Amino acid sequence: MMDGRPVVPHGWHFVRNSFTPNGVDSIAPLARIDHPVRYFIVDYDCAMRFSPGQSHLIEGFDGREGDPPELKKHQHYDAFKVDVFTLGNVFDKDFYQACTFNDRDS
Repeated sequence: MMDGRPVVPHGWHFVRNSFTPNGVDSIAPLARIDHPVRYFIVDYDCAMRFSPGQSHLIEGFDGREGDPPELKKHQHYDAFKVDVFTLGNVFDKDFYQACTFNDRDS
């Protein structure tokens, strides 16, 4: 997800996203290079919410891929470390390997 407020500071219409909140006037987004935005990686499919100070160790793997070593051992694991591993796996499988394979075919 991207926080678009820096590039569209007055907001946009909830349905007609190329228009201002009134739905009539076109928006003119500012350049991201001059107005940096924040990006967030989200996946609410198997999200966990931790209270301040609560341990980040969890057990189980509902909805997760089985590649992280911690999940193969069925042991408690740090949820944030598995998230980083999983994100790296997505980049590797869906981008790097896919692009490398396509490059060899051409």
